[in-house]
Amino acid sequence: MAALADSERHDICSLCYTQQKTFLCGSCKYLRYCSKDCQKKDWKIHRRECGSHELANMSLKTRQTVMLLYRVLRAVEADNSLFMLLKGLIGHESDMSSDRISQLGSIATSMLAFMNERDIRMFDDLDAGEGKELVISLLARLESNSFAMWDSQLFPTGAGLFLFGSLLNHSCTPNALLSFRGRQVIIRCLEPITEGEEICHSYTDPAMPTPERRLYLRNQYLFDCDCPRCKQLLPSFVHDQPLENGQDVQQCVETVERHRRGDSENDNPSVVMAELQRCVTLQGKVLHRLHTDLLRTTQTLLDLCLEIQDWTQASLYCASIIDTYQAVYSSRHPLIGIYYFTLAKCQWNGNRSNDALETLRMSLEILRLTHGADEPLVLEVVSLMKQAESECAK
Repeated sequence: MAALADSERHDICSLCYTQQKTFLCGSCKYLRYCSKDCQKKDWKIHRRECGSHELANMSLKTRQTVMLLYRVLRAVEADNSLFMLLKGLIGHESDMSSDRISQLGSIATSMLAFMNERDIRMFDDLDAGEGKELVISLLARLESNSFAMWDSQLFPTGAGLFLFGSLLNHSCTPNALLSFRGRQVIIRCLEPITEGEEICHSYTDPAMPTPERRLYLRNQYLFDCDCPRCKQLLPSFVHDQPLENGQDVQQCVETVERHRRGDSENDNPSVVMAELQRCVTLQGKVLHRLHTDLLRTTQTLLDLCLEIQDWTQASLYCASIIDTYQAVYSSRHPLIGIYYFTLAKCQWNGNRSNDALETLRMSLEILRLTHGADEPLVLEVVSLMKQAESECAK
């Protein structure tokens, strides 16, 4: 059960969640489908969403939450036994602040305004309690147990509730990760797990600075993480010397964000490159090498180099990103495998076949584990590896 993020609807089917060529619903021009068959199967639920003025007037976040809960409730309607599983999830309402409960109340009001009389009668059929009170309770469970979903490149695609997956606890040093294929969530081991050992995945990005990571877990999931990684803070993200260039560093952050939004005053690649290189040099003198602002500037430089096909510079920036990720993630994190693949393509296009082949092997070792051998991204790696092997054999 999932609701797709608005920004990603352009290429993901709203029923099977596969990423491929899609077409818009002819009526609401909102949801997309990969085939007429998927559209027909989804109509039983989508007919209520289609053309809803209530949905159209909601904020994007509220709309996604309402659509996810509505689809969960329709699944419950089809199989009442799911309701007991849903109610059995922990919602942490007693630990929530009054402001958080008030926010859920506002979403519950929007939810009930969206539902019609037939939908609301479902609560009576389930003997589930009063409408708004029940919706708040279900929203609390949804917030504490739903997952952000992402594609093979780790770009966010939406949010989903997977009852079995919600049984897994959090760890900042996880031994497993979740991946998504269509309507399925797949739990993959990142390391050997012995019998009786708990399987854990990370509820947040382990690369976040420890204070930010702990604050996110406290605010979103209402628990304090005291794992070994949280007790052993990473080195300070700022060098000990006074920030004499602090204002310039902040201007660099604004410059990078402007370029990423496409709002740059000058779109000449040479000018943009020089400006970003000045930023990364300045940030490197002031910020810790693992600082997220420095990483973001490097990623922006990499994107620009890929765009203008400067394979030499792209290889350098990609290698720098990999070094950063290796310091903050486990050695088998999928992002490292993805960036190894990017680096290999830069090396291949730069006529460095031997280097590309070695990098592809490192990418494949990780991505086979994190994505599965039959994932299209992994097949791309295998295909390029065969070309590199053929070229190196000459």
